[in-house]
Amino acid sequence: MDIFSLARQQPQFAKNSSVVTIGVYDGVHRGHQATIARVVDEAQRLGLRSVVATFDPHPATVVRPEAAPQMIGSLAQRLAWLEQTGVDATVIIDFDEQRSQESARAFIDDVVVAQLGAADVIVGEGFHFGHNRGGDLGLLLSVGRERGFEAHAAPLLGESGQPISSTRIRSAIGAGDFQTVTSMLGRVHETIGVVSHGDGRGGKDLGFPTANLATDRTVVYPADGVYAGWYRDDVVGVKAAAISVGRRPTFLEGAEPLIEAFVLDFEGNLYGRRAGVSFLERLRGQQRFESVDELITQMNADVAAARTRLAEGASWAPQALPLG
Repeated sequence: MDIFSLARQQPQFAKNSSVVTIGVYDGVHRGHQATIARVVDEAQRLGLRSVVATFDPHPATVVRPEAAPQMIGSLAQRLAWLEQTGVDATVIIDFDEQRSQESARAFIDDVVVAQLGAADVIVGEGFHFGHNRGGDLGLLLSVGRERGFEAHAAPLLGESGQPISSTRIRSAIGAGDFQTVTSMLGRVHETIGVVSHGDGRGGKDLGFPTANLATDRTVVYPADGVYAGWYRDDVVGVKAAAISVGRRPTFLEGAEPLIEAFVLDFEGNLYGRRAGVSFLERLRGQQRFESVDELITQMNADVAAARTRLAEGASWAPQALPLG
């Protein structure tokens, strides 16, 4: 997959050379995948290039920062997920104040036509773009007749009677509902960061040394609790793990939330590695224990429960995608 950034490159694909879809595509969930599959199929049928144009950062961070969502994944993750779809090229539309003031018609002329070379534009139902969200499928159809390209709406894919959406997935992650998250994504959710030094209590005092993941806090955190999941890095590969997300209430009050992974059947130094932690199922909520012995007893039970659940859900183990 070729990758272009409009802030640094001007791809200027030949006129009518591409089938294009446009959006943020945060999470590249099953609904996104269905739209992109349609783009890829149409491009192959016509002998053209298939293109995803993705906004980064999320437009809300510029237009209404107080309401901007935390993201399902980083830009690097998004690009890795997009590559899995088989699309020929991804174009990153760098969203800034100037872009936010651009009229929808100007966006079509300057980006869709002049730079992406669209012969056909396929967007999700309800897609809006341009200053004050002034552009929609109707405008794409109207301008397309003038500029010589077609436009189509891709129907939204449903799940549990509602359209699959990045908003629903973020909400489910925040609630620790990973059955819903996995179903809508079509894969387990993974958070990526760097293994950093913690306070050392896990191994020294509890007998459960953990990999503490320092992450980008613009990415949505799961609900506090204990999870069955996986740890992976480019050295050890994919390993089963019992994962804690929370503020360690037995020892600290008011601490920042942490993601800590106890890697099952592993001994070694993981510090400084870029790693991913994936979530299969929430085993329990966060609890405060009256004693360290009580906590250790529960941690042993958590590890046993994680082993059982991961054996049952082994087919959902994460792919070895780039860690960004």
